[in-house]
Amino acid sequence: SSSRTRDCARSSPRCAADSPGAEGSGTSRLGHSGEPIRSVSLHELALRGLRGGSDTSVRPTHSRFATSSGSERGQGQGDAMSHDAVKDPKVRVRVRRQALLAITGMLLALLVPAAGATGTSPQKSSVRLTVSVASSKIKPNARTKVTVKLTSGKKAVKNAKVTVQQRVQGTKKWKTLGTVKTDRRGKASIKTKKQTKNVQYRATYSGKKKKATSSAKLVRVKQSVTLTRVLATTVTVGDAITFVGKTSPALAGGTAELQAKIDGNWFAIGSARIAGNRTFSVSGKATVGGQVAYRVQVKAGRAVDSANSVSRLLNVYAWYYLHDYRAVTWSNFYFRDTVTMAGRDYIKTLGSGRSGVHSSAEYNLSYRCTKFASTVGVPDSSGRLAEARFFVSVDDLSLLDTSAGLAAPKDIEVDVSGGFRLYMRTERKTGSPSSDYESFAAWGSARVLCLGAP
Repeated sequence: SSSRTRDCARSSPRCAADSPGAEGSGTSRLGHSGEPIRSVSLHELALRGLRGGSDTSVRPTHSRFATSSGSERGQGQGDAMSHDAVKDPKVRVRVRRQALLAITGMLLALLVPAAGATGTSPQKSSVRLTVSVASSKIKPNARTKVTVKLTSGKKAVKNAKVTVQQRVQGTKKWKTLGTVKTDRRGKASIKTKKQTKNVQYRATYSGKKKKATSSAKLVRVKQSVTLTRVLATTVTVGDAITFVGKTSPALAGGTAELQAKIDGNWFAIGSARIAGNRTFSVSGKATVGGQVAYRVQVKAGRAVDSANSVSRLLNVYAWYYLHDYRAVTWSNFYFRDTVTMAGRDYIKTLGSGRSGVHSSAEYNLSYRCTKFASTVGVPDSSGRLAEARFFVSVDDLSLLDTSAGLAAPKDIEVDVSGGFRLYMRTERKTGSPSSDYESFAAWGSARVLCLGAP
């Protein structure tokens, strides 16, 4: 048959291709142009179609367009159908879709091996180590409990040695607190040492094949500032306020700051060094009147949180000029601003008119005031015989009756404690000639001492 094949090949390539013993029999045929048609898989044909090719020398196998290789009569028709099918745009679109599905399947098969395939096994879970503390904030010189837990996947690792470490907050070096052995639940606990500063805790595990380190847990120490004495609970603006006390050990050597709460905010009014025995005495001046809150604060340091004492309310009295407030009633009464008497200027002065003999005014004290003070007299511009008489009463109770003349002002101070309304009245001395008596009565720098504005 080999000689027949050679003779057939010389006379007609198609004869050679159709011969049963020809090389490539069943896998190569001739197309309409006489060129051999090479049989390929559907995947390769689809890839060629994806690139836009239309090689007519290639026909698909394993498709409904190819005929059975055992049918002599169907081979020619199969060739024609394959050639026409490849040229058909609809067929090419369908082939491309089939190729994409096939490629996706092959990629998934490569990336995700089938379950139970040879050489594959579930990934082993790594060990996990966690740390918890019984309390995250403790008192100075107190202790707490640190608990560790070691697991592998969802299972507890028992009888494992775990090292618990500690370091002061803000430092780098870890020190060993102790070594513990896990129980059947994978847990173990250890007591800390007494703390005066903030300390971090963590755990480490070194098995034969696996290692683990937990995240750190911080245990803070609640620092304390205790007041033992407050010198004077009732003061006047400008007076000194002194707080005496003691701090927790970690605050020794720090700075104690005396603060006042003004308009909702805390302001420093004094500071002092905390002694080695943890005691302090800090002073500052009262700056505002009323019931004012004061406290002592120590700022935060390395591994030490800030601390405040309890606040104390102090009664701070202040002088308030009546010139700055509206009188309830008045008659022939004026604001004189600055008036000079005996060569001295008195600011925010109240006074009578020059034309009238009498003048008066009333002010509310609202039970907040304890003193009324002023310098009474007549101004240096008055006539040589000028003189005035001054009266002070509170709630119809007469408290003062005095006179003052030219170049002879008087300083007065009246106790008005427990009073609600202050009554001020003057009588100007008159005579002839009137120029010798011309003047006005002056309440120089009239003011009241009150716990808050009247």
